[in-house]
Amino acid sequence: MFKQFIDICTKGVHRYQAWLRRVHQWLEDHFRLRKFLLPAIILGIMIGLVINTRMVPKITRFPDSALGTAQQVGGQNGAANITLQSRQYNQNQQFMVISMSLSGTTAQVVDPEFIHFKVSTMVPQGVRYELLPLANNNFILVLKHLKPGYQGIQIIVTSKQPNIQALQQQASSQSSGAESSSSSSYKPAVASSKATFVINERKGFIDNKLQARSRTDYAVDSLKKSIVGERKSIKQQDKLIAAYKNQIIADRHEEDSAAQDSQYQVSDSSTAASSDPGADIKTQKGSIKDAQKTQKTSRHQIKLYEKQIDDVRSGKYKFGSDVSASTVK
Repeated sequence: MFKQFIDICTKGVHRYQAWLRRVHQWLEDHFRLRKFLLPAIILGIMIGLVINTRMVPKITRFPDSALGTAQQVGGQNGAANITLQSRQYNQNQQFMVISMSLSGTTAQVVDPEFIHFKVSTMVPQGVRYELLPLANNNFILVLKHLKPGYQGIQIIVTSKQPNIQALQQQASSQSSGAESSSSSSYKPAVASSKATFVINERKGFIDNKLQARSRTDYAVDSLKKSIVGERKSIKQQDKLIAAYKNQIIADRHEEDSAAQDSQYQVSDSSTAASSDPGADIKTQKGSIKDAQKTQKTSRHQIKLYEKQIDDVRSGKYKFGSDVSASTVK
């Protein structure tokens, strides 16, 4: 067996030597071509590098905004947090879909009417964008005519929502005469800060299977998801109500048992104070009423969502017009 192995190795060496002789003979026969072979290889490598560089998107000097990270708008008032949720780009059809969400940071309810968006491209292009306010303070930005090579997108979000607490303080101080010296010193308590998001051009979020959808489709889908959320809330309240009722039954059993046992035991005021089934039953009944109120609110909200779906589909609900994107200066 060892001899067979040696024979195989010897044949391999002979074949390799024969191949080298053929290559050497070819180079000898083509002397002029040999002189240009190395420069041609170097040139090919350089062309390949240039092509690869062209294919890699250029990005801006600004860092990407991380998904799911909130930025505050509203200045020291802390009116709202705005979050970049997702971005998808169909390179073939040249449009991008950006999803953002808004949430309040204080007890004051955020009105999306006071939230303004401005989209700019790093490279001048004839980009137009649509802003679609959705249910539960969600927003969709659809950028159209966005050609490859845009390098980056900048989104500036500003809040002009008045701070109710600050306005109340100003009104109180003015009525007391503290600021009656000059009306010109009055300054509206309106937020003025802005949040800036940057989306650099990258291959990672290119999705050429992304389908272009109408404003109606986005709005209806968002409203349907909100209806599903409200129905889940109703079911959750049903479970809580059932738990409260079971606890009431247990408390009543405890109350009956305590009443029966009291006939044969000396009264202990400290024990009675620490365990009061009657008070627990009252608390559980109050919790049931609260859960039922939450369910009533959810059912009413579902009706409003369904009405809005009908209005969107019929054309009664009016969307804003699309806007031309500016260029970052």
